[in-house]
Amino acid sequence: MSDCLISRRGGAGIPPSVAYPIVAVLTQSATWTVPRSGTYYVSCIASGGLVQFIRDKSSYPALDGAGAGGISESVLCLNKGYAIAVTVSDGVSSFGSYLSSMAGETPESCTSRDNPALGIGGTASGGNIGNYKGGDAISIQNTRLKNGSTNSNAKFGNALGGYIYWSYNGSTITDFRGFPPSVVPLSGGLFPFGAGRVPAGYAPFRYSESTDDDTSRQRPNGAVIIEQIK
Repeated sequence: MSDCLISRRGGAGIPPSVAYPIVAVLTQSATWTVPRSGTYYVSCIASGGLVQFIRDKSSYPALDGAGAGGISESVLCLNKGYAIAVTVSDGVSSFGSYLSSMAGETPESCTSRDNPALGIGGTASGGNIGNYKGGDAISIQNTRLKNGSTNSNAKFGNALGGYIYWSYNGSTITDFRGFPPSVVPLSGGLFPFGAGRVPAGYAPFRYSESTDDDTSRQRPNGAVIIEQIK
């Protein structure tokens, strides 16, 4: 296989805002075979972290915010028939050995319910067009969080993290509401991949303390998007 890497510095003049025909949107690990020889724009978007419902060091209920996934982008010249291992998991999104991005952080502990742990955004590497770190979770006030959003400079970035609100009485959470990330789709009408996640998915929900947090985990929301330039 003879392939080439085209960088912005190499004079290709390919701005990341340009839309090309989408060949594949992979949301789980697979082997992707190049359908025809040509130049491809590949975006690896790592999954966002997941909000955690936990007990703090004093055994009071608490919530931790989730970071957004990193995004790496490359332009690659690939030959027809070449098989490339694509990974999309809780931890990473990658396109062979070319480029990869790490998932946003899912914190596992906090010091107190009034001081939630805030997940940091995932990193990215290998992209010859761009490598963009995901956004960190933000504490707006002691009973309100905003999950991390993906980097707006990435071609398929700007997926917005949702908001989390809660209230409590002593050791009991009396209300817990998760609101979805922005319903505005990404470029090309795609699902907003990579934003920090809430346990029940992308819809408003309420949490019952009797529900085991592990049972309400949703699948990763990362993706590898492949476009054909020529």
